[in-house]
Amino acid sequence: MLIVCGDFGGKDPLSMEMWPSVVYLHNTKTHKSCTSSLVKRNWILSSYSCVHSIDESLSPEQWEAVSSKSRVANEQNLTKRSVSRIISHPGVKFEKLRYFNDSVLVELSMPYDLSEEVNTICLPEKVVDNKQPCVTASWSYESPGVFKQFSRSLSEPLMQSDLCNSTKHFNGFLTEQDICVASGEMEASNMEIGSPLMCLAENGLWQVQGMLSYRGGYGRSSKPSLYNAIVESVPWVENTIASGV
Repeated sequence: MLIVCGDFGGKDPLSMEMWPSVVYLHNTKTHKSCTSSLVKRNWILSSYSCVHSIDESLSPEQWEAVSSKSRVANEQNLTKRSVSRIISHPGVKFEKLRYFNDSVLVELSMPYDLSEEVNTICLPEKVVDNKQPCVTASWSYESPGVFKQFSRSLSEPLMQSDLCNSTKHFNGFLTEQDICVASGEMEASNMEIGSPLMCLAENGLWQVQGMLSYRGGYGRSSKPSLYNAIVESVPWVENTIASGV
């Protein structure tokens, strides 16, 4: 069977039981984690700010990638891969609220066998627009050895930039790297920094458009969540994977 990136067997986010590209990047020393995206069989894309906050040295021997064919994962249905390298985006920097170019590529020691349950997600070809169905997803710790995948469908993923950048919210601080999303209870309670913003492209395939860089709150006066747009980082991702350096 031909496995195509972003072909997750459905176009309606509400019909999806789980997201096969969402990987749990687990630090074996601290037992903390970063939600990540499988972009090639042996490469995952994750958040620099998340990985760096757990392991400042970006030591590959401290990490493992964990996937599951079930939304509720336990030791019986987990697939683990050790990490051989962690490569940060050359332009990553912190400014005020969050990191710019907030990305790391993680090379796995052994590629995943792709299937309907474990699959790569496509990289974006252009900036997301408000007509695209989008969803965000994350793994959450439930109990010792048990993890659960959560997702939230975003019927209107993008907040208008002038509203998001107004004095009510971010007061002119935002840049073109920011995707502004109205917050919900899910971000406040479950979504990890680095959780992917996955959107359905015109060709019917799902693309990862961004990664959660600022977790907003919810309620009348809450700020929106911010996702670091990765469309401008696609050449770096592709060149790094192709060159292997």
